[in-house]
Amino acid sequence: MRRTLELVVALAAVVGLAGCKSRFACDKKSKCSADPPPLAWSVAECKVKMADSKCGALYGAWRQCEWDHATCDSHNRIDIAASTQPCTSDGQAYLRCEGIVGEATSAAPFPALPSGHVPLPAAR
Repeated sequence: MRRTLELVVALAAVVGLAGCKSRFACDKKSKCSADPPPLAWSVAECKVKMADSKCGALYGAWRQCEWDHATCDSHNRIDIAASTQPCTSDGQAYLRCEGIVGEATSAAPFPALPSGHVPLPAAR
C-alpha cells in the first residue's frame, strides 16, 4: 500500500511539472524576428485571462498551441492564418467558455494576434 501511495505521489508530481512546462507565457516575444515585442497592455490583458479560474486553462492551451505552431511569412513576420489554423478548436473552446461565441461555422472564428490580444468578434 505504501509503495502504491509513493507511486501515485511521484506520478502526480511528474504530471504537475509537465503541465508547468507547457504553460503559455504572455510576455513571450514572437518567434518571427520582424515582429515587434508584445505591448504592455496586451501582456497585462493576457495575464488576466490566464489567471481566470473558469476559462484560463483553455486560454493558455489555445495560446500555447498557437505558439507551438507559429509560422513566419516571407517578411519574417507572423503568418496569422498558418499559425492559428491548427488551433481553431482550442480557440473555439475558450470562446465558448467565455460565452463569446457558440459553435463557429468557419475554419477560424477570427484572427488571433501573436501578442495575446483577442479582438472582438465581428458584428452580426
